Amino acid sequence: MSINTQWKNWAIEFISALTIPMDKQLTKVFMMCRLAESAKKDIGQELKEEFVYKIIDKRAQFIGLTMTEPVKMMLCMLCNSPGTAVMYVYALRYFQVNAKLGPINTEDLAALFAYGFPSEAELSRLWDLQKNGASNLLDQINKEVTEE
Repeated sequence: MSINTQWKNWAIEFISALTIPMDKQLTKVFMMCRLAESAKKDIGQELKEEFVYKIIDKRAQFIGLTMTEPVKMMLCMLCNSPGTAVMYVYALRYFQVNAKLGPINTEDLAALFAYGFPSEAELSRLWDLQKNGASNLLDQINKEVTEE
């Protein structure tokens, strides 16, 4: 099976994973992201210095994923680890390519995760699912693979 097919199969699994609804705090953050996006406000330099933000931004660039700054901010709130950040980035790239979208925005994020986001248990299962022996499938995928 090609690496592109493995990635697509994994991404479909991620997108269809069991989810849990957002709690009140995350809902407020999401609404702030939506408002910031509609007002075209900058998210600020402080967030851009965060470790998880840098992982999201650099990996997105590496695979050709484009998204709005408020989406990156929301991902920062969702992701407790670099691995989780990488998984979201690759799932969003699949969604972007498959749906032939421009930059992923908060409306796209809401549509993709309409019933909530994957639970910690699901994220752990999805991480194990992308393991390829001692290496990570997602680390083997670049922009060219996502465009096949």
